[in-house]
Amino acid sequence: MWLGIRSFRGGTAGLWLLIAMCSAVFAGTTGKIAGRVTDGETGDPVIGAAVMIEGTSLGAAADINGDFFILNVTPGEISLRVTAIGYSPKTIQGLRVITDQTTTANFVLGIEAITTGEVVITAERKLIENDRTFATSTVGSSDIQALPVTNLGQVIEIQAGVVDGHFRGGRSSEVMYLVDGISVTDAYDNSQGTQVDDNSVQELQVISGTFNAEYGQAMSGIVNIVTKEGAQDYHGTVSSEFGDYVSDHTNTWMNIGSVSPLDIQDYNATLYGPVPFIDKLSFYGSLRYLDDDGWLYGERRWDVFFPNDPDSTFVSRNQDDSYAAMNYNLERWANLKLTYPLTSRMKLNYSTFYSARTYRDYSHDWKYIPDGTLRRYRDGRTNVLKLNHALSQAMFYEAALTNTWSEYQHYLFEDPADSRYLHPEYQDINPPYTLNLAGTDLARFRRWTNTTQASGNLSYQASKLHLLKFGLDVKAHELFYEDINLVPVESGPNDFVFSIEPTSFPSHDLYRNNPYELAIYAQDKFELPSLIVNFGVRFDYFEPDGRVLSDPKDPNVYNPLLPEREAQTLEQRLAYWYKDATPKSRISPRLGIAYPMSDEGVFHFAYGHFVQRPTFERMYANPEYELESGVGLNTVMGNPDLDVEETVTYEFGFQQQIHEDVSLSTSLFFRDIRSLVATDRIVETYSSGTKYSQYINRSFGEVKGITLSLDKRMANNFSAFVDYTYQIAEGNASDPQSAFNDLKGNNPREPEQQLVPLDWDRRHTLNVSLTYAKPGLSGYGATLLGKYGSGLPYSPTDDGIRTGFENDGRRPDYYNVDMNGFKSFKLGKRKIILTATIQNVFDIKNEDRVYNDTGRAGYTIVQNGAVEVPDINTLDEVYPDPSQYSRPRLVKLGVTYEF
Repeated sequence: MWLGIRSFRGGTAGLWLLIAMCSAVFAGTTGKIAGRVTDGETGDPVIGAAVMIEGTSLGAAADINGDFFILNVTPGEISLRVTAIGYSPKTIQGLRVITDQTTTANFVLGIEAITTGEVVITAERKLIENDRTFATSTVGSSDIQALPVTNLGQVIEIQAGVVDGHFRGGRSSEVMYLVDGISVTDAYDNSQGTQVDDNSVQELQVISGTFNAEYGQAMSGIVNIVTKEGAQDYHGTVSSEFGDYVSDHTNTWMNIGSVSPLDIQDYNATLYGPVPFIDKLSFYGSLRYLDDDGWLYGERRWDVFFPNDPDSTFVSRNQDDSYAAMNYNLERWANLKLTYPLTSRMKLNYSTFYSARTYRDYSHDWKYIPDGTLRRYRDGRTNVLKLNHALSQAMFYEAALTNTWSEYQHYLFEDPADSRYLHPEYQDINPPYTLNLAGTDLARFRRWTNTTQASGNLSYQASKLHLLKFGLDVKAHELFYEDINLVPVESGPNDFVFSIEPTSFPSHDLYRNNPYELAIYAQDKFELPSLIVNFGVRFDYFEPDGRVLSDPKDPNVYNPLLPEREAQTLEQRLAYWYKDATPKSRISPRLGIAYPMSDEGVFHFAYGHFVQRPTFERMYANPEYELESGVGLNTVMGNPDLDVEETVTYEFGFQQQIHEDVSLSTSLFFRDIRSLVATDRIVETYSSGTKYSQYINRSFGEVKGITLSLDKRMANNFSAFVDYTYQIAEGNASDPQSAFNDLKGNNPREPEQQLVPLDWDRRHTLNVSLTYAKPGLSGYGATLLGKYGSGLPYSPTDDGIRTGFENDGRRPDYYNVDMNGFKSFKLGKRKIILTATIQNVFDIKNEDRVYNDTGRAGYTIVQNGAVEVPDINTLDEVYPDPSQYSRPRLVKLGVTYEF
């Protein structure tokens, strides 16, 4: 059922009334334990048996049937202890609790007079999750540390159904990123605004396809990161890694044969424990610094100098010819989490997460003047204050106040008046089939998103069968955007005087908007031994804070097309030129059913409607509605009146334990995608021959597939997993601007109106991980990670003209093998760990991008007809572009001290 509501304009008072009536809601960060306590001889329930989680105040008493449950349990491994009068105590150690799931723990007690001492058993990781009603992957901190990866993104990428950041065939903007249940998604483009260092992660949960009503603003998947908390004893780590890219492909990558162990430097430190002088207050903190020079280099080949003639310019060969890193990456992370139990039932957390990145994107045209390309900066900060309060054994709530800041900017020099900027004419002096001889990139861009969020949830075990969850989420956004191109005001290239034009010109875009969002949900988890049902409903609402044109045929208020409007003053035109965009809302139902056939097998079915607000990037684009110069179609306009995007998803699957330590799970899924943002709306203006494209909800798609996962838990020092995905991802447009790109230019073509393979339509994906590990102070181990992917599609062309439907061709298949190993050494009660990591062990040149006329990364037919200019560069220096290949072999060595 869908309900569209267009008139929710009760104002601020109505909004705050809703907040007061509901507890604030955010995504789950806790799990549940349930089980039964029985007599070992008679099988009778042990009424009143006390069940406690060691090291906490959480616990329960067995009821008249011997049953118990404990809510509000932090994910991870815990020890569960039961005591009863006349019985020997019993403890289960290493019991794993998973976010939003029920962990079963049954106790059979022995008579105290017969049993000698306390019984302690170690729990094995459960292979079958009986209450799981949708496909999800949960990766614990120890599993993350064992993988040969550099960041959490690489862990996410090897989960079933994920292809290059796309979850089950959806666009990359259809994913919600959560940290401790709080959204850290940048509302501008739906990317992850704040990054988290993997050493701070207690549990990573990746949900693809369907999910409960508590999760919103996502159509393809959820990434839920639960971070570690402090303890009452001091512990920590200090680690460092050093390495470089080591490859024999010296004909592909410049400077790759020069190996420097310090080209990659990775430093990490964690510390957790009690805060001195403040009883019960604990902390967890981590710092990380990563400096990677990358593998794509340029050469400082050309110099510009000015002769006495002011109208002449000369470019000469630089005798230095030194190398410059063109895809370097410098990242910093800092995380701090404070935990304070106000009472035995109330806990307060404060968390702050900071991430910063400085980097360059390789541009092949600038290969021989590498210092002229843009520097890019991305920063994220999140502060969370969260209260967790257990009102009773059966009810608790969580409430949080959050602020998230995400900023991106790029420029060459920080000061726009920097004398090193060169006139744009320098970029036009090179002959055809040559790379840039001179110039500096004049683009300047800055944007930021500041989101304040009130969020939380209320959970109530209404009976043994029903676990209810309610809540509300309010987000207030502030978005700033400024895009500038420096414009020369002097005609002579040797005396570059620039201006920053007003925002009424196409070279300068500026906006500052304050949209807000509201969401309410309710869900019920109905649990029987033979049936689990998750049913929920969610209401989403957003106020766009934007304006649309009253007359779309005359878009620019500063440069009207009709003579009578041109005769008016700007103030007169502004009075009628725009109208407010309308708020949008939807109600979306979710249903998930699990049917356990036994303790070793369970079927599940899931169905849901999923919606999300379009990105503000598309809504606010070209805020002054300016037309580019010239006739024809050459402008894209934003649309603050965009409606929500919609997906209906069906999923059917099962889990089966096929051996003592091995399980198999599979999921069949189908996604019907509608109302995606596109540029199909073409508007003819009052100026003859001039038209523009505007974003509109018109694209559609269809995804279907199957995932298979084989999981062998750690036993006899060996574990493994195998994930396979077969998927068909089709739609009429991979990119919102596809229609605009099809219709513009000298060879326009009709946009696709049928289903074609999407850019990320990888039919076959296989991930295999094998781990051997001997734990302990003197342990050792190794992990091997293999990845295979069938070729992604591309659109074949002949002489620049597409020869068939979009994405008719296929690139070569993808192969990769990574590995790492460790060896621990005892140092008193501490240990030192030596590590070695090799990514792309066999140095395979995977073809990430290809030339459309050949379907290969290393060759284009254009080169056959190109004329070489040897005094500047050879054709072999122009073709191919080395960034079309995946990165070469990476080797790192490291050392970690644990205390």
